[in-house]
Amino acid sequence: MSKCCLGLVCFNLLIATLSATDSTSPSIRTKIVYGGEVCIVDVFAARKAQTITVSGDGFENFPNRTCGYPEIDFDDSNGRILLRKDSVYEIYRVYPPNSRPGLAELSRRVTFSVNALISAPVALVIVRHHSTGGCKNDCTLKYVFDWLLNKFWR
Repeated sequence: MSKCCLGLVCFNLLIATLSATDSTSPSIRTKIVYGGEVCIVDVFAARKAQTITVSGDGFENFPNRTCGYPEIDFDDSNGRILLRKDSVYEIYRVYPPNSRPGLAELSRRVTFSVNALISAPVALVIVRHHSTGGCKNDCTLKYVFDWLLNKFWR
């Protein structure tokens, strides 16, 4: 009886160890460079074999002003850029519970994801918003005040 229990315990430990090592992928250190029309707040990078998957999310700083794309740099331990990739934002409207209809525009979430095939060791992934300049004139303090006045007092 005790040999059978010991065998079951060992078998369960083996299964747990194999599933834990198979499902985990080593994460890579990330850095976010802030600025632009989109505020990237969270980035995750993980390596599986020779593929690195980078995903992140954030929000628009100004409503309907996502002029640009996420730019992702894969750096080695010396700080040299091994690869630079671009991605596209997926935009989602977030409707907070019990919110006024006019405020729904304020909450727009953006996400992005990219896969990169890299055989060299990557020490750091740097993510930044690269502005294409299409909204440059709209993202001023005057624009924000005018938008707020139109939204709430007219």
